[in-house]
Amino acid sequence: MTIPIFVINLDRSTDRLAHVRAEFAREGLAFERFPAVDGTNLPAALAPYFHGSPLRPGEIGCYASHLLLWQRIAGGGAALVCEDDISLPAGFAALLRSVLDAAPDGWDVIRMSSPTRRPVVPLRDLDGGHKLVRYWREPTLSGATLVSPKGAHKLCKPGLRTLPIDADLRRPWAFGIDTYGVHPNPVRQQGHPSVIMAAGKRHSYRKLLTPDILWRRLHSLRTLGVREWVKCVARVSIMPHRRAAS
Repeated sequence: MTIPIFVINLDRSTDRLAHVRAEFAREGLAFERFPAVDGTNLPAALAPYFHGSPLRPGEIGCYASHLLLWQRIAGGGAALVCEDDISLPAGFAALLRSVLDAAPDGWDVIRMSSPTRRPVVPLRDLDGGHKLVRYWREPTLSGATLVSPKGAHKLCKPGLRTLPIDADLRRPWAFGIDTYGVHPNPVRQQGHPSVIMAAGKRHSYRKLLTPDILWRRLHSLRTLGVREWVKCVARVSIMPHRRAAS
C-alpha cells in the first residue's frame, strides 16, 4: 500500500529542500513539494482561522500550510504530511507500509516524528522493532504525520486558531480526532528551528494549555481504558521529577 507524501517547504529554503530530497531518494520514495504559506500574506480562504489570533506570523504560516494540505487530503485519500527538516531512518519505506497495514479502522492521525518520555500503550508490532501505540499524553512535533481524509476533515473544522499547530495536535479532544503514534519515533527533526516558525518570536502558550488538563485526562482515560490508564498513572508516579519531553 502506498500513499502520497507531501513536504512543506518555503520557496527560499532551497537547502532544506535539497536535504529532504536526498532523504527520500535514499529510501526510494517520491514526494510532492508543497509551497509553505507566508503568515503575513494568507490565502483569503484561510483568513477566518487566524483573524484576531495571538499567533505570530511564523506560527500562522506553519499552521496555515498544514491547513491547506488537510483541506486537500479531506477531498482525497490519506497522505503523509512532512516538514522539510526531517531525517528518515534506513528502511523507512518498509516501515511506512507496515504502519498502513496495521492502522486500525477509523484512524484519523498517526504521528511518526513525535518523541515522548511519557508512557505509551503498545497495540501492534511494526517493521524494524517499532510499535503502533496510544499515547497517555500527546507529544509535540509535527514533522511527519499520517492523516486520513476523515481526520483531515476534522482538523479543518471552522474556528479561530489560537495555539501553534504542535500545541493543537496535543489536544485531539478539541477536534474529535482518533490519534495513534509510532514508538520509538522513527522520523527525527533537526535541532535548528523551523524557518517558517522563525518569522517572529514565539509566545509562551503554557498558561493557555493549563485548562486542558482535565480534558487531557478524560481523553486518555477514554482512549486507553481504565486498566491501561491506571498502569500509565502508576508508571508516571514513580518517574524521577523532571520536565519530561512530551
